[in-house]
Amino acid sequence: MCTNDSHKMDPKTWAVPKSNTLMRSYFARTGRTPTVAQIRENLGSLIADALFASIPMELRECIGLEPKLKGPSESLWTSPSIQLTGKLKLSVLPSQRHAHAITHNAILEIGQDIEDIVNKLREEELHRKLEEQQKHFDQMLEQQVQSIRKKIIREFFVLSSFKMRELFNQMEADFNEEWKKRETYLLTEAEKERVEGIRLLEEAMKCELDNVTRLHEDKYTLSSSSSSTGRKPKLTICTIRELLNFRINGALYSKTLSKPKTLKYELK
Repeated sequence: MCTNDSHKMDPKTWAVPKSNTLMRSYFARTGRTPTVAQIRENLGSLIADALFASIPMELRECIGLEPKLKGPSESLWTSPSIQLTGKLKLSVLPSQRHAHAITHNAILEIGQDIEDIVNKLREEELHRKLEEQQKHFDQMLEQQVQSIRKKIIREFFVLSSFKMRELFNQMEADFNEEWKKRETYLLTEAEKERVEGIRLLEEAMKCELDNVTRLHEDKYTLSSSSSSTGRKPKLTICTIRELLNFRINGALYSKTLSKPKTLKYELK
């Protein structure tokens, strides 16, 4: 078993120190930190560049910003015809596809395909613009409809209020006119009933006056006859029935004496 004392190399050099490349590969495998491409994809190129510019130099190597890759010195792809230039023995003969491509009909077909693609894109763009304009016109039309609807509601409310006020004033005028007519009619009927009642009362008083006059005449006659015969007879005057009819507000009220009044006088 070997020990540190017998080993010729320094123990510090046994383990390879973790360089920035190893740290980047470790973080990439574990997924603990995002890559530069992920940062640019999520934040955008402008914000990512501003973020990378604010990182200190000692940390740029940790995240892979430094050192920058040089890239290939030549183009990544070179045409085989260029590579075979000067090597006539190794040149490739044109294939049937290439031969067909350089013919007039093939050029027309390619142009037709390109024209169809352009027309399709133009139609899609036109359709999209028409849809946007239709949506815009629909919104404008809806706004106009809402504005007109609100205006109609306001005008209808004002007009209905004015009409209701006119109708109320007309009803009030008709009611007052009908009230005056009814009042005049009732006053006229009451006046007629008053005149009729006065007439009936005058007739009743006249009848009563006639009865009283007749009573006094009979009393005088009986007094003269009793003085000649020497007797004191009793005298009963015929009954008096009073009937007064009054018409008030179209209803008939009859006031009739329930029992006849009998006037009795005793001659002394």
